[in-house]
Amino acid sequence: MDQANNALGMFALGAFVGAVVTYGLYLIDTFGKFAKSMVPILSAALGVVVVVFIANSDLEGNEYAYCVGLVISLGWAYTPSAIQRIEGNSPAQMTIGGLHIGAVALMSLVAAFIFVWPVLVRTWRLLYPEAG
Repeated sequence: MDQANNALGMFALGAFVGAVVTYGLYLIDTFGKFAKSMVPILSAALGVVVVVFIANSDLEGNEYAYCVGLVISLGWAYTPSAIQRIEGNSPAQMTIGGLHIGAVALMSLVAAFIFVWPVLVRTWRLLYPEAG
């Protein structure tokens, strides 16, 4: 596999693990539940299986893509909270909610461009070599 595929794969793995982890975080509503669930949540995101997979993969410097996927998943998991803020009456809360959604959308677009674009270009060149 080449570097672009490795980066896209690690980004997708981070987004998937991040979605599972943040869904678990989203369901926590008290500090007692939070304290009890921190070990399973952290072990899911940084567990032995993921770390061994990353260590044994030929990533050629694309390890950061996993972390980017985790962060973007965390941002999208809390968009329902941002929508509630936008629907509120306070202008400050509406601004915070709008900034949250705008920032997560921008991060997602930048990440998609960084990780997906090289794979699309490479695929296009493989499918249509005469196009350049």
